[in-house]
Amino acid sequence: MERAAAERRARIEALRALRLAEEANDTEAISKNVLGQAVKRNYRATELPASALSWPAAHTVEVDAQDLEVRALAEDQQREAQELDLTNMAPRRPNWDLRSS
Repeated sequence: MERAAAERRARIEALRALRLAEEANDTEAISKNVLGQAVKRNYRATELPASALSWPAAHTVEVDAQDLEVRALAEDQQREAQELDLTNMAPRRPNWDLRSS
């Protein structure tokens, strides 16, 4: 326990010395520090890496509508290209128009 507490104190002192050296812009003291640079977890760089800038395109209603339009036009062209089958258009009963309603 005592050894862990001493290590924590030493690390805290090193971080404090590093922070003071950064504030004073003392590059020699920063390079001598065993901990290296201080980790600033809430810091976000103004220059983002390329991987952070390339977000995938959002899926929108406009994209869906355009896709639906393309599919509908393709189906319509396919139906127009097919030959018209007159047997499918014939009535089921031959005297359908002679019946009285």
